[in-house]
Amino acid sequence: METAKLNLDFTQIDSPIDGQTSISNYTIGNLITGGDTSSSGVLTTIVSIDPIYVYVNVDERGLLVYQEMVRTGKITLPEGGQTPIEMQLSNENDFPHKGVIDFVDNQVDPNTGTIRVRGVFANKDRVLRPGLFARVRIAATPKYKSLLISDLCVAYDQGQPIVYVVGSDNIANARPVKLGAIFDGLREVKEGITAEEQIVANGVVRLRPGVPVIPKQGNMADFAGTIRRQISMPVPGSSPEDQANPSPAGRASSSPAAKTQH
Repeated sequence: METAKLNLDFTQIDSPIDGQTSISNYTIGNLITGGDTSSSGVLTTIVSIDPIYVYVNVDERGLLVYQEMVRTGKITLPEGGQTPIEMQLSNENDFPHKGVIDFVDNQVDPNTGTIRVRGVFANKDRVLRPGLFARVRIAATPKYKSLLISDLCVAYDQGQPIVYVVGSDNIANARPVKLGAIFDGLREVKEGITAEEQIVANGVVRLRPGVPVIPKQGNMADFAGTIRRQISMPVPGSSPEDQANPSPAGRASSSPAAKTQH
């Protein structure tokens, strides 16, 4: 009798997780060989839908910097000590999905120099599905205000990034800058210009230092998402033709640097 009850229990399979099943590989009447661990012996697969997990590999340097900021109090973790994480799908912007990190691996992979981190996200509307490509963002610094410009504003003089600042006399002068990361399609400027200055956002390729321009006000957000062009600027006045024909830069557009808070 006990053996019969045990065999009957074997006919019922309970999933250890809540989720959604895939297609059934067998139907009623099919013969299933017990102990078959190959793919042909899988009845179906089940995946967790709500909540859903996202795995990402964090580089060793980023991990150490983050740990140091937490240790020194520069970053304050929310109640419970869980680190916030944000996510967006390939057709989304501004990282609309908010979650927390619930797992960090116990060691750094010496082959890749990364550590695996898992974020958990609520998915009540079931928009998120396993296998989708996603981008995640983890706050690596406290919030701060910075200047953002388009990459099209940036030129290069012997490897040094520069922007053209337009003064009150409408003369474009080259200014070395120190660049940072990209936020919402705009490049952070750490040093070199202020928010009150006007910089050239259109026509940089044809521009030369000291050339007069006809400024036209614009919105820096209109130039977001462009690709930085690496160009080498000639020495000012090196070409008599450039001095005699500065007009191509005369239609350059200028725009104030945008302010933002990260």
